[in-house]
Amino acid sequence: MIDAHVHFWDTDLHTYEWLAEAPGLVDRYVLADYREATADDPPEGFMFVQAGCTDADGAAEARWVDQMCGDQPDFAGMVVWAPVDGGADAVDSHLDALDRGTVRGVRRLLQSDPPGLCTQPRFVEGVSALGRRDLTFDVCILPRHLDDAVALARGAPSTRLVLDHLAKPDIAAGDLDGWWAGFAALGRCDNVCCKLSGLVTEADHVGWTVDDLRPYVEGALDVFGAERLLWGSDWPVVTGAASHRRWRAATAELLAELSAAERAAILHQTATDVYRLNGDLQ
Repeated sequence: MIDAHVHFWDTDLHTYEWLAEAPGLVDRYVLADYREATADDPPEGFMFVQAGCTDADGAAEARWVDQMCGDQPDFAGMVVWAPVDGGADAVDSHLDALDRGTVRGVRRLLQSDPPGLCTQPRFVEGVSALGRRDLTFDVCILPRHLDDAVALARGAPSTRLVLDHLAKPDIAAGDLDGWWAGFAALGRCDNVCCKLSGLVTEADHVGWTVDDLRPYVEGALDVFGAERLLWGSDWPVVTGAASHRRWRAATAELLAELSAAERAAILHQTATDVYRLNGDLQ
């Protein structure tokens, strides 16, 4: 298994304003904490995904993670922040200065922004620049942004987009209708894949069951197929609703009816292909 969505942060080093609204999380999560959380069944490899620090700290966060994890044989790489809304020149300048070979993709959070930002010409240009560097763009949005994500995928066809957390459907409310049409339209874009991650934090944190998650996972399988789905823990954010182990167990139950090849795609092969990991894990 490759865990394609892991976060680290330390508020003594960088600023994470969103943590003020996440009282269940603490101020510091580092590699040693992840090792402890996954000790009973460690993944083959893990991907760091930028953790929502302020833009000014984006480069420093990436360097800190690379220094902490870069010599670890199971560190598969990083999805870092970059100023994609500034256009191609801004993206290239930022990534050239960062100069880290472990960078596999970029994420610029969209979930808190009003719709319309990622369809702006400079934003599309910035995402298109990632494709020329053979980097992905992680799309972290809410259902209200799905139409814009479709436009972005079509506007940057040479860049592989990775949809985080199935676009965060309102699982706690059982809302399928407000999510499905846009999600299905995005799945019809060939340059988009989707992370099977972050679902329990959109469900009832205390009382969620596997059956609450099942319609959304089945929908993702229908739209993307196993070959365009990849698994992530969303650790440590997941701990607000489940342990790493419980989310893995739920995943196993949700995927139990798939073939061995389909499970292998979701748990390993898609991440390997999307983030160009062949030969990187030791």
